[in-house]
Amino acid sequence: MRMKEPSHQPGKELNAKCCLVSISAIFMYSSHKSAMMSPMRKSSDSKRRFRIFAFLAFLYIFPGSAFCGFEPALLISLGTVFAAGTSLKEKELRTAMRVFLSLMLLTVTAFLFAWISQGILGLDLFALGRKKAILEILIILAAELVLWLFTNSPKKSAGLAALLISIMTTADYFVYTFRGSEMSFIDFMSVNTALTVSYNYTYTLTEEIVFAFGILMLFLAALSSLPSLSGRRKFAERLTPVPVLAMAVMTIGTSTADLNAEYFELEGSENNGYLVNYLLQVKETVVREPEDYSLQTVGTVAEELHEETENDTEKHPDIIIIMDESFADMSCIGDGITTNQEVTPFISSLKENTIKGYALSSVYGGGTPNSEYEVLTGNTMMFLSKGIMAYQQYISQPSSSMVSVLNNMGYRTIAMHPFNSSGWNRTEVYPLLGFDEMYFLDDFPQEDMIRFFVSDQEMFETVVKKYRENIETEDNVFIFGVTIQNHGGYEFIPEEYQGPEQRYQKTISIEGNTDGQFDDAEQYLSLAHETDQAVQWLLEELEKEERDIVVLFYGDHYPGLSENFYDTVLGRDFESLDDYQKKYTVPFFIWTNYDQEEQTIDLTSFNYLSSYVYEAAGIELPDYNKFLKTVEEQVPAMNTNGYWSESEGRFLEYKEAAGSEYDILHLYNILEYNNVCDISNTNRTLFPVTDTTDE
Repeated sequence: MRMKEPSHQPGKELNAKCCLVSISAIFMYSSHKSAMMSPMRKSSDSKRRFRIFAFLAFLYIFPGSAFCGFEPALLISLGTVFAAGTSLKEKELRTAMRVFLSLMLLTVTAFLFAWISQGILGLDLFALGRKKAILEILIILAAELVLWLFTNSPKKSAGLAALLISIMTTADYFVYTFRGSEMSFIDFMSVNTALTVSYNYTYTLTEEIVFAFGILMLFLAALSSLPSLSGRRKFAERLTPVPVLAMAVMTIGTSTADLNAEYFELEGSENNGYLVNYLLQVKETVVREPEDYSLQTVGTVAEELHEETENDTEKHPDIIIIMDESFADMSCIGDGITTNQEVTPFISSLKENTIKGYALSSVYGGGTPNSEYEVLTGNTMMFLSKGIMAYQQYISQPSSSMVSVLNNMGYRTIAMHPFNSSGWNRTEVYPLLGFDEMYFLDDFPQEDMIRFFVSDQEMFETVVKKYRENIETEDNVFIFGVTIQNHGGYEFIPEEYQGPEQRYQKTISIEGNTDGQFDDAEQYLSLAHETDQAVQWLLEELEKEERDIVVLFYGDHYPGLSENFYDTVLGRDFESLDDYQKKYTVPFFIWTNYDQEEQTIDLTSFNYLSSYVYEAAGIELPDYNKFLKTVEEQVPAMNTNGYWSESEGRFLEYKEAAGSEYDILHLYNILEYNNVCDISNTNRTLFPVTDTTDE
């Protein structure tokens, strides 16, 4: 889909805001006058006068005038305040002043912690420019006003908001440090998964973080010494923040219409501000319906692809897919480093009965489930937001996948992951994809642990054991295994400080790493070396089996190592999209224990890998995969960042697509939208789910 750029018209926006200011002012003043004229409602006069004075004095002068210009809003506000305030009595003026001071407290708090939150990340609030800096302040102010509604206490609202913002930004700093990208909206939905691996990282407090929390403690202490600013607990006064909140939300909404979220490294916070960029990510999680989307288009494609065939009763090879955590090939980025020995000698030497090459992942440093999702479903993350996790947002009912296809062919389908079952909603998602069995950490012996994690060697031994248990039946077997050994947190622990649960031997060293700046990279490369040895064991074991077996092995994403390391490997900064995509290009191979033609694939992407597996297994391509082969002929690789353009000879963003590339990608977008988002109208001819009629 060719996304339309938002049309930002400052003049119309300014006029609209001024009109809203005027209408609101007139409405509130007229409400006040009508109240004064009604003798039956004298008891409500003070509330009405209080609301006029307090609301207008702050509401229109600060957030409204910030973007529509100070002069119009200021004149309207002051004029209305004067007209309303002339009839206020002394007691009512004191009440209005208390509310005004409450709002000023929240404003000062918002300004202070907008500055502090940027400072925690080593950035400057004022470098954002006037508009984005004020937006950062307004977002915190809006959060404080929401808290005020619930607590009826400006002091508590200010303190809670300050604490939450400080914690959020600190968490963002550590997430960026560990994986090279900032914390996103979806990370909050995945907090349980994050906590399960958090102990494997080392947390170092920076001067900025210490300073920020020092200021926070002083602020909270000062806040506690202030007199109470809480109003009455009557419902009417508890609604005091509503007009200010409405104005702030309106201003935030209209002023972010021409902004786009950024995801690369720390650029989101640097260019937009942490809170503004976070808000933009939330907005982008909504998948837009493609232009010209229609069920008729989907139905026509389905009819063209579908051929009625008899049930396939032929015996096919068993299939094992291993998605290896953080497995990557640094030589794909560049040759800027030299190691004391080859990192993956066995995998590099694979030739016989092997298809091998590189594939684009859509995640970097984390986000493993999206790599599972693309391979198992054939869908691409390019049409979905970078801020989403497909397992948690788009799989809530039985879904079409490679698992459901093989299930319907009589395969016994098994998912294995030697880590906590709570991670990434897998216990809910795997059955919806069609898996018959699931095995998690408690189902593994946990006798061979590396850095708190089950080793790849133990993982593969358990896979082989489970495979041999299942081939005692006549059913074909499909095993999908996700490893954990190479998970992030690569701070090297010297051997003398290692406990029995931290077994780890550093076998790979980088020439010139005398100052320890690449210790994390050396640990990671040593882990990848262990994976290489485990893969050799796995294939040698499967070679002994009499039944035909297809093995797909691929890495889910690059490890979150220091940017200085990657810059050294590449030999320059990652400035162009072509260079940037190198950190998303991971190795894969498809091996069989029977004869197949050797092949090298320069570049493909995860959404196409299932088609290669079907072909290696001699399985007729499902209808959706037939379509994917057509797409691949014109667009050989794609991910969340963009696609490889054959016509341009370089990577392009999806919004830059044109001509036949746009046409085929747009059709792909329509079909995927039907599969993923329009679930009540999903075409089940094109997207079949597991057949449960015989159960």
